[in-house]
Amino acid sequence: MANDEQTRTVAVVTFFYKGEYLSSLVFDDTETGDAAIATLQEILDFQEAGLSFRCEIKPLYDAQSILQEMDAWKEGFVRPQGTILKLMRIIEAMKSN
Repeated sequence: MANDEQTRTVAVVTFFYKGEYLSSLVFDDTETGDAAIATLQEILDFQEAGLSFRCEIKPLYDAQSILQEMDAWKEGFVRPQGTILKLMRIIEAMKSN
């Protein structure tokens, strides 16, 4: 399993137009995401334009960290959780349909 020093997170800002998904932007850190949103809020009147947004912090996985986590799970060292567990549940649901 990837240790905390290797774990990275990103800030994801999802934009909606009149409640429907419009686009998402991914930032390396929350400070950059916060600065971008603050700038957009100064330029645009979000409510008047029908725009809204949601900010989330998400883990960033690369292929190697996923494989390491799955190997550790297979060997019984860890139990899957978070994004990996969600992906496994999606795969299992797809197989059962």
